[in-house]
Amino acid sequence: MKTLRGLAFRLFKSNKFIVFSSIVSIAISTMLILSMVLFSFNAQDTLKSQLKQTYGEMDLSVGFDMDQGKILTSTLVEEIHQDKMVDKVSKVSIAHLNLNKLNTSVYTVGVENDYLAKSRYHFSKPLNSRSVAMNKSLAKALNIKIGDKVLIENRTYTLAETVKDLSATGVAPDMLILNQKNVKGYIQAKEKSSAEATYLLMKAHKNESALKLADRIKSYSKDLRIDIAEQDAGVQNNLQSLHTFIVVLSALVLIITSLILISNFELLLYKMRNQLAIMRSIGARLNRLARLSHFKAPL
Repeated sequence: MKTLRGLAFRLFKSNKFIVFSSIVSIAISTMLILSMVLFSFNAQDTLKSQLKQTYGEMDLSVGFDMDQGKILTSTLVEEIHQDKMVDKVSKVSIAHLNLNKLNTSVYTVGVENDYLAKSRYHFSKPLNSRSVAMNKSLAKALNIKIGDKVLIENRTYTLAETVKDLSATGVAPDMLILNQKNVKGYIQAKEKSSAEATYLLMKAHKNESALKLADRIKSYSKDLRIDIAEQDAGVQNNLQSLHTFIVVLSALVLIITSLILISNFELLLYKMRNQLAIMRSIGARLNRLARLSHFKAPL
């Protein structure tokens, strides 16, 4: 005479391959799903890192499109700066200034010496009215190094720093970085404009969301163009595609594993048919047979 547990153990012992393959299938599917979830988290962290590399610490960039014919006046900039939801505002002026040695206009960014501008354009040295930073390839083309002099718009500047080429961010490969007041002065003189800046880099207070801040800033002028760093279209599309891929692949893994398990149990029941028939004939109940087979099905 044997107990029900002993009989079940004996039956499984006589079908080691089926039991082993079922356990391995469950283990492999679990590891695959966990691996895909971890891969998804790592990919998100990588994309967020790339986003920070591109946009720096800013939450928003605010300005007018060139074809609108509107400018950021000092009054509008001050109103935005005084908003209670705004933690930090950094003014940026964009121009194309003549580089005398090459006799050509170069994309020029005028920035303030704060952490928003430094993280966005990846420079570290403070820029005064007589210093300039530029990308490394441009410095190589000019054959100059840090401390050398360079003429820009017939004015002498000292090279304070070279930065990595930022072609991956969509910025022109050749770039000059000057103090914001200098570039603003060039723009106002050339274009006869009173623009305080081309656009603003903004950081929201710690407890404020970028979306709420964007709605708030929009109230100052409905024509303002507001770009939210965390909603970069390329990053959002990549994340959405990644999530869809992970979900579909996980579902396929579960379906395949379920089919393998069902097939194994059906094969096990088929091999146990004689034992189940004998136990039923001597009065075993359906619930005991189900416990024995681990598969509740009418016989």
